[in-house]
Amino acid sequence: MDFQTTEDEEGRPCEYTIEQYWAQMPEKEQQSFAARTMTEDPTKKHGYLGIEYVLHIEGADCTTSRYECTLCNVRTNKEHMEYHVKTSFHREEFLRRHFPQITKKYRKVQDPLKAKLLEEIAIIIEKYHGRNVPMDVEKELYASREKYVIAKCRTFLHANENSGLSTKEIIYQLQPKIKQIKKMKKEFYQKLINM
Repeated sequence: MDFQTTEDEEGRPCEYTIEQYWAQMPEKEQQSFAARTMTEDPTKKHGYLGIEYVLHIEGADCTTSRYECTLCNVRTNKEHMEYHVKTSFHREEFLRRHFPQITKKYRKVQDPLKAKLLEEIAIIIEKYHGRNVPMDVEKELYASREKYVIAKCRTFLHANENSGLSTKEIIYQLQPKIKQIKKMKKEFYQKLINM
């Protein structure tokens, strides 16, 4: 690919911008990128939130790749990244930024309830807003323009309480799940007492 030399935000010469890189990518590759998900079964809801914060950094030889969550500053491989985006830490960080009313409402909930509650909230949000995909970035571009790539990743459209589901709608959908979670908690403590 031939990339034009341009200037970055600070007036320094650089090889190309992400927009130029994307525009010069063959349409077939753009379509396959848009169709990919992090899991093999896109119909099953896992409660993936904040996938748009994930960068897939791949070398030119396509043999070395890693993933980076720009929301939580986690760098790892694909399998660990799939696990990371389902953790309470990642979900809580996403909800804190994009659903602050929900975060305030359930801040005082303690484990083991909290992890299950966050999972149910994430599933509700994923069902409504859908699941995004990680952003593909060439290793060389990332190495030369890391701050720009991360800033670009953070400016993507994110699911939030102002576009789509309101806090009241999420709480309404959570009511049956909360009853199940409370029942699970009661059974959990019963097992502890009977040990």
